[in-house]
Amino acid sequence: MERKPNGASSIYRGTDGYWHGRVTIGVKDDGRTDRRHVMGKTQAVVISKVRELERQRDEGTVRRAGSSWTVSSSLTHWVENIAAPFVRENTIAGYRVADGCDGKCGQQHGGRCPQRIADRTETAETKSRAGRRTVGLPDQLVMLLREHHSAQGAEREAAAQLWNEGGWLFATPTGSPINPRTDYTEWKRLLSAAGVRDARLHDARHTAATVLLILGVPERAVMGVMGWSNSAMAARYQHVTASIQRDIARRVDQFIWSNRR
Repeated sequence: MERKPNGASSIYRGTDGYWHGRVTIGVKDDGRTDRRHVMGKTQAVVISKVRELERQRDEGTVRRAGSSWTVSSSLTHWVENIAAPFVRENTIAGYRVADGCDGKCGQQHGGRCPQRIADRTETAETKSRAGRRTVGLPDQLVMLLREHHSAQGAEREAAAQLWNEGGWLFATPTGSPINPRTDYTEWKRLLSAAGVRDARLHDARHTAATVLLILGVPERAVMGVMGWSNSAMAARYQHVTASIQRDIARRVDQFIWSNRR
């Protein structure tokens, strides 16, 4: 059998009945070879573990020998090397913050600084081509947006030279983009004032889709408004809309025919 070159990974079955794998990562600080060991009950499991170690080694993401995971290092590794390939760049950037006071606050981490600065751009590309679309607006909403535009014009005049012209439809009193946290807090305040159950801001999107389907808007039109690329998304709402429609029918039945029974 051909001999493997020095440093090549090895997989074998030990006398203990388990499968073992060894992967050369590099050289330790003391000059010795850094060779990692993995084990499992089956050869397939160990092959998977060995390939993962080799991938981390080749990408430079494997942790150093002798270093233990802390909460900080574990979360950083997860964000930078596990989550990053599968989400939008702006989403990952949202987890990164920088110290905004040049270390004067005494905090070791930028996220704890009272003047922390988000390390991301204010805008990003949509997730898909369906994200760029034109939708119709109810007349009442158009009227409210025009009133808002007039109010924003008054804020622009009041801010004078402090105004930051960025073309934002919704902005701070000085024209800067609204912080996502501020938007979240305002959403929660509106829910409380309206006396409705607590919900995520994204739940309002689900509500909109449900209402459109209950109103009998054609599925293809709903897909266009919501930006869905296939009908599978609409199918997720069928059990909800069907239940509501049955309840409406029951109430109409009780209101019109209850006295005739």
